Amino acid sequence: MYMYACVCVSACVCNQPLLSSHKTAALYSSGQVHEENLGSIQFSLEYDMDTSLLTLELMQASDLTSPDNDTLPNPYVLVRLLPDCNNQLQTRTHRQTRCPYLDERFIFDVAWSELASRSVEVRVYNERSDDIRRDDCIGQVTVPLDQLDLTDKCVLCKGLSAAEKQVCYYYYCNYNNNYYYYYYYY
Repeated sequence: MYMYACVCVSACVCNQPLLSSHKTAALYSSGQVHEENLGSIQFSLEYDMDTSLLTLELMQASDLTSPDNDTLPNPYVLVRLLPDCNNQLQTRTHRQTRCPYLDERFIFDVAWSELASRSVEVRVYNERSDDIRRDDCIGQVTVPLDQLDLTDKCVLCKGLSAAEKQVCYYYYCNYNNNYYYYYYYY
């Protein structure tokens, strides 16, 4: 069992697990964490060679910014295993917090031989409450898997970088009393 802490008083920092028997790759250099002051995210990656499954565990985000500084963000996270852009997974939305405790796992079926050509992309969005919802991307992290030793669990804490101007739009559609969400990016 791991304990994670996020103290959200004036500034949040991404803390490493208190009990760590796994390798930790905490990247706190000035070029990677809080350089753009968008916040940071802590997550782990682990590959099971017997089942060919890559497990991404999102732990927490810290010190997230809001598009308008007057309100707290409503963050959620989208995860993709690049270069496959069509398959994305999403966390639940956390209401009015700069330091959400995410505690969600995503599993990708990927062969060991393909890992070197893959990257994990983690994007943090702020959910808006407009009729036509335009969710702003707070920031992103892209981790090339060939730079990690995934034979053991690898815990990372990385600063969010500004994403390309990609905005997630989605809207509700009522069809035969069923509600559907349609996503598209601009």
